Parts: sequence; C-alpha cells; structure tokens
Amino acid sequence: MDCAVSGGYLLVAVDTKATKTVYWNGAALTVVDSGPGGFDVELTAPTFNTSAVNTSYQLRGNGTYQIAYRFYDSTRGIYSALSAPLVVRLDHYKTTKAVGTISFSSAGSGDGLIVAGDVFTINGRTYEYIDAGSDVTIAAASAATISAHATALADAINGDSSAEVTASAQAASVLLEAIARGTGGNAYTLSVTEVEPNTDDIAVSGSTLSGGGVVTADPETQVKVTIDFPANDAVVAGEDYSNEAGGGFANLFDTVDIFRTIDLGNTTATMGAIFYLEQTIAKTGNWATADDWDSLTADIGGLVDEALPFQTMYDPEKDIVVAPPQSGTIGRYSEITFMAQASSTNGGYDTLSSSPEHNSPEYFSTYNTRVGDPEDGRPLRFIPAGDSLFQLGYNAVIHIFKSGKLKPLQFSRLHKKRGIVGKEVAHSSGNSVFMISGLGLVILNASDGGMGNITAADRVIFDDWKSELSTIKSCYDSLMNASFFLNPTRAEMLVIWHSTQICSMIDGANFVGATSGPDIATGKNDRAFFVTATGLIVSPDKLETGSGTMWDLDSSLTLNGTATATSSSTLTDSGATLHADMVGAKLYMTSGDNAGDSREIATIDNSTKVFTFTSNFDNDITSGDNYAISPVPFSLRAWALQAEEVSRFNRWITSGVALKVRKLSGFGDNVNNKWRVGAYRNSGTSIESTVAYPTVDSNPADSAEGLNVEGIDIEPYIEQIASGVKFELTDTEFAASFTESRSVSATC
Repeated sequence: MDCAVSGGYLLVAVDTKATKTVYWNGAALTVVDSGPGGFDVELTAPTFNTSAVNTSYQLRGNGTYQIAYRFYDSTRGIYSALSAPLVVRLDHYKTTKAVGTISFSSAGSGDGLIVAGDVFTINGRTYEYIDAGSDVTIAAASAATISAHATALADAINGDSSAEVTASAQAASVLLEAIARGTGGNAYTLSVTEVEPNTDDIAVSGSTLSGGGVVTADPETQVKVTIDFPANDAVVAGEDYSNEAGGGFANLFDTVDIFRTIDLGNTTATMGAIFYLEQTIAKTGNWATADDWDSLTADIGGLVDEALPFQTMYDPEKDIVVAPPQSGTIGRYSEITFMAQASSTNGGYDTLSSSPEHNSPEYFSTYNTRVGDPEDGRPLRFIPAGDSLFQLGYNAVIHIFKSGKLKPLQFSRLHKKRGIVGKEVAHSSGNSVFMISGLGLVILNASDGGMGNITAADRVIFDDWKSELSTIKSCYDSLMNASFFLNPTRAEMLVIWHSTQICSMIDGANFVGATSGPDIATGKNDRAFFVTATGLIVSPDKLETGSGTMWDLDSSLTLNGTATATSSSTLTDSGATLHADMVGAKLYMTSGDNAGDSREIATIDNSTKVFTFTSNFDNDITSGDNYAISPVPFSLRAWALQAEEVSRFNRWITSGVALKVRKLSGFGDNVNNKWRVGAYRNSGTSIESTVAYPTVDSNPADSAEGLNVEGIDIEPYIEQIASGVKFELTDTEFAASFTESRSVSATC
C-alpha cells in the first residue's frame, strides 16, 4: 500500500486493488474510486428521441451531427471516458406558407375603396374599417386611393400581435401569408363583409388560405434534437448508478457534459469529428436518483455551429482518461501524480504520470507514460528529495526532474543494478534519501546522485535482518532528527540519529507500519508515525508527556506489576487495573525464569485480572514474578572485558558490578526498579544463568551487587525493563580478575 496527498485529497494505492480517493465533502469523509473508476471505458451511446423545428435551437435541418456525453466531477476535477457517438442525420426542409389575397376592384360601385363598417375576417380574427366593433380597428386611409386603403389594411393586420398571418400591401391588393410554415395555414379562414350598397369593391382568393405545406429544397435553419441516455445499469457493463464501494457514476461524478460536432454535411463517414462542449447537466435537480437518470433527456442545438469552436474542445489524445493503475505505488511531485504500471503479462515496468493539463491529481491518460526497462524492475517507491523525485526499484534509481510548470518531465537513470530491497525501506530527509539497498544502509544525495554507506548498521542488516529485509518499514521524524527502520517481524527498530550520527536499536517495537507526515494535531513539523495491528497510531514522545510506554497506554492502568498466581499459560495479577487497549501490546517478564522474555497479549479480563498470550512463555510464570506492559526496553551487550597488557587467552572471573546513573524518574514505587546484569560467555547466544539485580539508584554504592561469571571472553550485559521510567546510564564498573588459562570448556 502507498499513499499520496494533493490538497484536501488522500490517494490510497493498494497493489491489485482499485486506487481510492478520500476527501471531506463538507459533512463526512468520502471514499470513492480514484479517477473515473469503472467508467474509463467508452460509455454506451445516447439514443435518438425526437427532432423538431424550434426557433430556440440552431441545428440545420439537413445537417449530420454526432452527439456524445461524458461525466465530470466538479469537486475532484475528474472526467469519465467519452461515450460512443450518436449519429443524427436530420431531414427537416422548409415548407411553403399558406397564402391568400384580398383584392380591390376599381370597377366596383365604391371605386374599390373600403368604407366604414367593412369587416375582414382572417382565421377568426376581425378587422373593421374606422368603426370599433371588431377585434382590430383599421385606421382611416391616408388618401382616397386603392393603394392607400390596401396599405391601411396591411398595417392593421401587421400591427395585430394576435394575427397568425402577415400582410403585404400591393397596388390593388393585400397579399396574406401564414406566419407558420406547413399545411396548418391552409385551414385559416378568409372572408370580407361589405356594407351596403357597396358590395362589389372587395374580393378574397378563397374561403381559406391555400398552398401551405409544400416541401422545398431549402433546409430548416432552427431545429432541435432530443436525446435519451442509456439506463443507469447500461452506461457501462457491470456498473450502475451507485454502490456502497463508491464506484457508481453518481458516487464519482456530479455533472454530465454533452458534446456535439458542427454540421458534418452529407458525408456518410462518422469518424474523425471534432467534439465541442455544448451544455452540462448538473446532478442536483436533474439526475439525483437512479429513476431521474433513467428518465433524463437532453435537447441539443442551443448554440449555432459558428459559436462551437469557442467552447471547450474534446482532445482525443490527451482527454482519453484511464483509471489509475492498480499497482500500489504512488507519489506526488510538481503537482503531478506518479504511479507504477500494474503488474501483468504485459509487464509492469512503466511509469505513469497524471495529466499536467488537468488540475486533478487523479487524471491519468495513455499520453503520459514512460516506458520502463525490465532490467530495472518494477518501480517500488517515489520519494521526493530536494527539488527532485526519485523512482526507486529493485535494480535502479531513476531521477525525475521538472524545471518549471510548463516544462517537460526529465527522467535519468542514476544507478543501475543497484536499488532498494523492499518497497518501504526508503524515505527522505532534507536533500537526502535514506534507504536499504544491496550495499546496506545508504544515503542517496539528491544533488549529485552519490551514495554513501552507514556501515555501523551492516551487522544488523546483513546478519540479524537478512531474511526480513523486504518487510522493513522506514520513516523520519524532524523533531527527533532521526530516521527509523522498523522490522515488524522481529519487533525491532533501527534508529539513525542524524545529529550525533550514531545508530541505536529499539526492541519491543511491535508495530506493523511506519510513515512520516505533518504533525496530526498541529500540521507543523513532520513526525514519524507507527501503526499497531489494532489500529493505534503513535509517534515518538519528544516532549516526554506520555506514559513512557511503547504504545502510550494510559498511565492509570497497571503498567508494572507482579504475578499473584503460578501458571504455564496465563498471568494473574489480582491487584491490577486492566483495559482492552492492552490487547496486542507486549508484556515483558522482568524477573523469574522468564526474565527478559516477552509475549504479545491476546486477551485481558479485568474482572479476573488475567492475561492470556498469543503463545506461552518458555517457563511457568510463578507468583512473585514481575512484569512490565509495553515498555521501551533498555539493554546493552558490551565489548568483551579486556586490558592491553593482558593476553586475550586469559580466563576472566567477575565478582561484582556497580552502575552509575542519573536523571532518574518513574522508579518510585515501581516493582521494576532493578537492573538485570549478566554476561555472555565465550561468544554465546544467551546470557549466563547467573545474573545480578542491583537497584536502580543514583548512588553507585546502592546500585551494586555481586556477580560471578567466568570465561575466556566475558561480554557484560545490562538490562532495565520498566514502563514509565527515564534514566541516563553514564558508567558501569565490573570487578574482575583473570588467570592464565586457554580452556573454553563449559566448566571454565
């Protein structure tokens, strides 16, 4: 597993699993598939519903158009793949308008003029000359001529907002034309009623208008197309509107983008068209439920073709979005997300980067790929250091650099046949990458790519940890100025102290994960965080305000105690205060036959005061044996006793030990206020059974005890295991004598 952060988004990558994005939606943490999820494949095409002439739309009546859609999330800035196109070939040609004529005859008894009271009826609408008894009053003509009277009638008709025809005055007639095209105008009635005695001055062409609806060769210029979307479970096979895992299109997106082409003409080809964004449909109020989606339609043609090139264009090269690879390797650098190619029969050696043209950290396409070399191995980790990013693999270190926002990425191999031994063995600090490689623990300089060895850790890495190197976790703590290398198998942690440039080992570190990041509480300096199998997260107690335990258990609990019963499989302490938080922590025996050994707590019962363990101790726990829960053990195996003038083959005999210590705290009323001092004899792997238990005291005289161990090589061992204590051991003195003997038998 690997993680990367971009603004308010956490990207979580797990090998062979879909990458997830975690973000705060204003009310709760939301988890969705990263990128388009399962919608990175071509969506099912929309379908044709209807087309019609509509003066609010701008499609050409004989045009050929392609229409497609995709999803968009305005929060994450991520798109789905584009749908297959719907090809629409329109067949809307203009038809003639119905017409009619009102004629004026100069041979009439009134010389062809309109007189007061004459009424014209056009599709039920009445127009009366001078008098006001009809729908519209015709104003008096400007002159006593047929032309002036025709103009007066035409002006009255054209000035009527309820008229369904337009009028055109001629020399001796008025030409009427239906406003709407089509056969409907043929039903418009037409008549005139003249006032006696002048009944022969005006005539109409017929009782209705005529000639409407004849198809012409001139296409309509204002047509709309209505489309339907596929059913919610048919947009992509195997996906639907929503699901609990956050993979439905309603989980991932909040907008539908609709694209169309300009008129493609009479071509029969449907490939290679340029798509422009014509409109968007928000989920809110439009497709907020699966049923809403299934009934959703869209009207196409709101923009004229000439305006489309000024809209967002779909880039068929860079806008082909793909789901982030399921590789478990992710990193961020220069506002770009980097991921390793998923392992497959096709390889798994390539490096994919998110689109620099898109703000979303999840936007991957087929365009931004670096082809890897199989000899380098799979990319395991992306580590930023200095002004660069380092891609670390088993057999190579790749340097990635971007000199500016608009500059291309540069990849260069710094080291070949030399890489890291495990996915999480590397981290950065300042201008350096600290990592475990085939050379051991090394420092990679981000400025020049050089490597330097920390040889003090070689014995641990190449000897003690050689079988678990691939499982090592590492991190850095800026307040402690230390690098931590955790071996979860052995519950050990190697610490590199940057200030003093020395190494130390922490035992009892039973954590399963380690990482670094800004302080969770303050957002300030980077801290090291360690994760337990139970989900507890702790960091080094820089301010010494905690309980002084490995897991920072509550100090009100019994962290140091004494067994009150004998058992081969459990520990009972009748006076203890226990809590479920102790489950999973290590319990150390500090005295008795199991002194120095530890086991993981499996269960606790605060009513019976009984601990059980994931495995039994080697020896019975007896009443009176002391224990400590989740301590930070202190132990020291010193160099063998020696003196320059004494032969290395002499036999050493110790008789006592004294210790000098200062800065003590936490030992008052603590049952674990003893040192356990012994020795390794003749390079043995365990200390001799003869041990001393001096009291931990600032007075050396009170921190001394007899100790009799003999052998050719005597390596002193000092141990102090207690929870919630602090001390500084400054000096140790062993009283010893030697004899001339080269025997290394078990008895001497």
